[in-house]
Amino acid sequence: MVILKNKIKGSTLIEVIVSITITMIVFAIAMQIFVNVFRSDNYYAKLNAFLAIKKIEVDCKKNNKFYDEKISTDELDIFKSIIPYNGSKDIQILLIEAYDLKGKKLVEHKELIYFY
Repeated sequence: MVILKNKIKGSTLIEVIVSITITMIVFAIAMQIFVNVFRSDNYYAKLNAFLAIKKIEVDCKKNNKFYDEKISTDELDIFKSIIPYNGSKDIQILLIEAYDLKGKKLVEHKELIYFY
């Protein structure tokens, strides 16, 4: 019978489970930090404002609502205005701006509209 003189170094099952547990705890903490950074940057408020502006833009084009108006929601004040483009009667600028309740501008959308 052959006796091994050199022991093979390795890790036990308990050591592997402990290292995986520590890694999972670190990832959980990192995810919490990641989520908090997005929330503090008004990411969700800007995203909601962008989606609200797109909805108003589509409604404006679909129903030919080309006039100035103010739309207020629980979280946003949205201003839609039609501005003449360089004195032309056929081309106008559709300007939609979204502000939070503190008056800070979140999103702005400008688009040229051709009236034929």
